[in-house]
Amino acid sequence: MGCEVYPRRAFRNSRKEIMLHQAKLLVVPLLLAALAGAQEKPAANHATAESHTSGAKGASSAVLPSEEIVNAFLRQTFGYDSSLSWKITRIRPSEAEGLAEVDVTLSQPQGVQGMKFYVTADGRHAVNGEILPFGAHPYDATRIELEKRINGPARGPATAPVTVVEFGDLQCPHCKEAQPTLEKLVDEDKNVRIVFQNFPLPMHD
Repeated sequence: MGCEVYPRRAFRNSRKEIMLHQAKLLVVPLLLAALAGAQEKPAANHATAESHTSGAKGASSAVLPSEEIVNAFLRQTFGYDSSLSWKITRIRPSEAEGLAEVDVTLSQPQGVQGMKFYVTADGRHAVNGEILPFGAHPYDATRIELEKRINGPARGPATAPVTVVEFGDLQCPHCKEAQPTLEKLVDEDKNVRIVFQNFPLPMHD
């Protein structure tokens, strides 16, 4: 996630969303490179291989890896660090046809980190990172969904050609730092509408 600008009607995420996105892209490769393994959590931590809902893309050709194979992969990948453990939270077909999507929660003394990777149909490769929509108008579906779901307090004209959606956390210091800039933007540019969408981090009240 980050800031995306769409033709004639733009939607941007808050500074917090950008930071979460950057952290996701940076932390996972660092974990993969620096950690060579971990103790597996007790057998009570089980994930269920899910099927897509009817009509979802990718469900027809995706071959889902078993939880046993995913655990073996994680043991080989994360290696020696016994302070790191994990829980497989979901194995399901990806929206990208032919790929299986695997969600894992990594736990270590410093905290908990989510990790997502994709497995190819032949089971020989895992792709770490984010799958982006593609095409001449790749973000139209996201824009339409956003228009339907934003319901927070707003400032600026409803007919403004640019809408900025701030996914904010009232306990986030970075959101606080961004606030003067957003206030200035809506005060000085009458072509901008700002919507505040409450989006607290899990550790905040």
